[in-house]
Amino acid sequence: MNTPKVPRSSSTDGLFGDKINLHRLAIFVSVAETGSMSAAAEKFGLSQPAVSQAIVKLEEASGIDLFDRSIRPPVLTLRGAAFLKQASAVVESIRRLQSSLRLDNAAQLPILRVGMLNSFATTLGPFMLKSLQETAVQWFVDTGYEASRIIALLDRRCDFVITADDAPPPQGLIALPVFSESYRIILPDEPEKADIPVLERIAGMSMIRFGRDPHMLSSIDRWLAAAGIETSTRYHLDTVEGAAQMVVSGLGWSLLPPLAFFRLIERGDRITSVRFPGVPIRRTIVVVAREDEGASIAKRIQQTALSLINDIFLPSLRQNQPDALEDIEVYDGK
Repeated sequence: MNTPKVPRSSSTDGLFGDKINLHRLAIFVSVAETGSMSAAAEKFGLSQPAVSQAIVKLEEASGIDLFDRSIRPPVLTLRGAAFLKQASAVVESIRRLQSSLRLDNAAQLPILRVGMLNSFATTLGPFMLKSLQETAVQWFVDTGYEASRIIALLDRRCDFVITADDAPPPQGLIALPVFSESYRIILPDEPEKADIPVLERIAGMSMIRFGRDPHMLSSIDRWLAAAGIETSTRYHLDTVEGAAQMVVSGLGWSLLPPLAFFRLIERGDRITSVRFPGVPIRRTIVVVAREDEGASIAKRIQQTALSLINDIFLPSLRQNQPDALEDIEVYDGK
């Protein structure tokens, strides 16, 4: 007995019409993978005839027999198997797309791109990633200067940024504050010189600059000028570790925020910090995100950062650099 053939479309236009839709593709993939129309019907909350009709409509639109109905239960034809490979890829891609659009839900994201301050990435960053690792399948963390600026979010190079950028966030962005801190003078740890006024100690030393933020570098220059400090800058480094090791080696002094150096003191690097004479330069760490994309994830990042500040950063300062605490303000995250 010959099996009646499925009517064919007269052209290929149907491939891009409304007869091939994601719902029918998903039903087809489910039937092919389970080998059962009843299983697919249960999964999608449909009757078995409705599933069968969806397959027929898909065959009509595609112009090919997807299943060999002369066999019970029906099995994929050769062309149906090829169609399944592409349909499965489409269904999986749409599933991932839907997941990425549910930034405000608990769904795991396929990719998360975060721009992160170098000083945060090298100290609290690993703890944050461990705590939030299930938020995304893949994490891309960029600690370069440009990636830790609000512009990286506007250009969509990053989904979130942990930054000290003090520019007001443009309309459509939200900035969730974590904490603020004052820059301190970093010196080689020389107890025999502890009683010498800090300005005298650095007078004959080279300044080791850190970072590429032109606004912060200008602020530092203004402070130095106001304090009457003339510096000979012989070294300029992009990483906290590099600047700190230059200080350890006795090549000069630097200006760093406590977040940048507290782990170095913990591990025994021979550096110490001294408070600015007068009004110190401050920075505020914030989490910035798009207001309508991922506000709940930004909040989770902020809350995790606050926990790390309170559980790791502040206790370390309390033990190793207690006078630095007076210039730190932690926000409540509400």
